[in-house]
Amino acid sequence: DSDSQIEERDSSTSTPQLQTRHSTHKMATRLKPYDFLMAVRALPKKMARSLPKSESSKTLVESAANKRGLSKMLDGTLREGAHDMRVFGLGFLRSVATKDDYVHFTTGMYHYYGAMEERFGKSDRSSLAGKVWQQFPELPRQDKIQHDLKIVGAWKEGLAMSAATENYVNSIHTAADEEGGARLLGHLYVRYFADLFGGRALGAPTRLALKLPETPHFYVWDASVEANRREYIERLYVELNVAGEGMEDAAQRERVVDEARLAFAHNASVYVEQPGLNMGAAKGALNIAVGAISRR
Repeated sequence: DSDSQIEERDSSTSTPQLQTRHSTHKMATRLKPYDFLMAVRALPKKMARSLPKSESSKTLVESAANKRGLSKMLDGTLREGAHDMRVFGLGFLRSVATKDDYVHFTTGMYHYYGAMEERFGKSDRSSLAGKVWQQFPELPRQDKIQHDLKIVGAWKEGLAMSAATENYVNSIHTAADEEGGARLLGHLYVRYFADLFGGRALGAPTRLALKLPETPHFYVWDASVEANRREYIERLYVELNVAGEGMEDAAQRERVVDEARLAFAHNASVYVEQPGLNMGAAKGALNIAVGAISRR
């Protein structure tokens, strides 16, 4: 049968739901890459205008602890644009374009989460970093990331680091080696607050895009955290403020904030180190859309 005959037969015998799925898939496959990329890049603004304020946004706005001290200073990096949401958004979409892209992204996380968690774990329990870390045993992610790599058959001992990942890991070790490890708190803020606020929402799209058998464990938090995520985040803000109050002076607090800015920059470097960010993001967005349609 010709394509036109197949389409005519399908439209006459299928249900309205199947017709919608078929026409959407046909439109997606005929969409020119540039047109699709422009649509992807327009999504954040359109969604921001049309969707109600998210739970994460409410938490950020309604928190009491982030209106003062070190927490307020760290949140200021978001307002000043240190966290490039465009790069983050495109980078995430690129990470679900192909299995290789996902493995590259997830391997990077395995290394820099591992470095951070190793150094926090070795911190003196009486140090500023150690005092914060020991109160939040639910934070570590590396074991979950290792599980996710195993699921896609990519786990092995001695995983190689990309150049951008190696630079990121080195900066974590430098922060841990100086000033009693206080600057590690800048890395903690960048990684775990992003995961707690919005990262968990990326689990389902990742599973759909790559047709995974389960949601990546990296995006899944313990039940004790999910029971009251807002309260957990507030506790973390409070302890950051306590740590800030224990620092030598305002200059040291500012160095922790500078470390957060550096961590954001390293994170962006990991996303953009491979060529083809925009086109990869377009393919990743298409994967999510097709995965969602196929699931109906």
